Amino acid sequence: MTEGWLAGLLDITVDAIIVVNRSQQIVFFNQGAEYIFGYRRHEVIEKPLSLLIPPRFAMSHRRHIERFADSPYTSQSMHERSPIWGQRKDGSEFPAEASISKLERGGDLFFAVILRDITERRALEENLRRALAEAQELSELRTRFISMVSHELRTPLAVILSSSQVLENYGQRMSQQKRAEYHDNIKQQVKHLTELLEDTLAISRAETVGLDFNPQPGDLAAFCRRLTERIQLTVERTHHVIFTCEGECSAARFDAHLLYLILNNLLSNAIKYSPDGGPVYFDLRCADGQAVIQVRDQGIGILDADQARLFENFHRGGNVGVIPGTGLGLAIVKQAIKTHGGAIAFESQPGSGTTFRMTIPVG
Repeated sequence: MTEGWLAGLLDITVDAIIVVNRSQQIVFFNQGAEYIFGYRRHEVIEKPLSLLIPPRFAMSHRRHIERFADSPYTSQSMHERSPIWGQRKDGSEFPAEASISKLERGGDLFFAVILRDITERRALEENLRRALAEAQELSELRTRFISMVSHELRTPLAVILSSSQVLENYGQRMSQQKRAEYHDNIKQQVKHLTELLEDTLAISRAETVGLDFNPQPGDLAAFCRRLTERIQLTVERTHHVIFTCEGECSAARFDAHLLYLILNNLLSNAIKYSPDGGPVYFDLRCADGQAVIQVRDQGIGILDADQARLFENFHRGGNVGVIPGTGLGLAIVKQAIKTHGGAIAFESQPGSGTTFRMTIPVG
């Protein structure tokens, strides 16, 4: 086998084969190296190997080869201890795996480096990791969903069953007021089940086909006042929703259905997570085609550990205790605000209440 035939064989391999002398000057550069690094052979011969290495790694690579030269080893993988990076002619960097071997010729020492660009492999690995993470997230989401549904369905169904049995067996002996209380219990639990189903359907629709968006002209202040009155009628006297309006909001343009989803959830949460009662401040300000809406309570607040996951499906705070909920309300709020072209932010201190502030275009 002649040297020319061997050189031709090395030249056609897709991997980069680079040979450097003891001074780490390039003496051989095959076609695979030309393709990977973007240099033609005549541009790199007798140039330092550092030309092909990002500057921040050049010194450590030089020392690595010097230590290898003085070691008893004849070959070594260069990517096992730390990632290897190459630098193309255009300055772009790429991840690589490489091995180095010693060669002796005429009493001189040379080093042959065989290098492979692993950019595509890294991308495939990253995609695989992402897919596995998404699969794990879906599995956890399914587990949380099953847990939530089983808990949220079991309690109201048990109340409905027991209340109906009591009415059936003892209703004739009860006072009218007592029967009304049991009927009211049944109605409240049916309402809770209906809300659970509506929330589940809403978030499912939002994440598959998206929420419908149908803005119409209307008086936003009047809309908010009516909602405030409706909610106030359904809560205990210990809670007070205080509505204020600033600016001209009577000529707004908004989607009433989406806005109801948003505000009903925020106000209901403010009341629900203020178990000791107190005021809930509901503020509206209109200016320059934007509506800024703020809902502030003095309730239990949101733990720091829960704040990053506040808008995730089925996530509930670690301090909610026995307060009922599905963990879907704020996920629906975020989707509805996004559909309306707006944004939402919040501030909260555990034990000191929470403030939600949203901005939506209404011009």
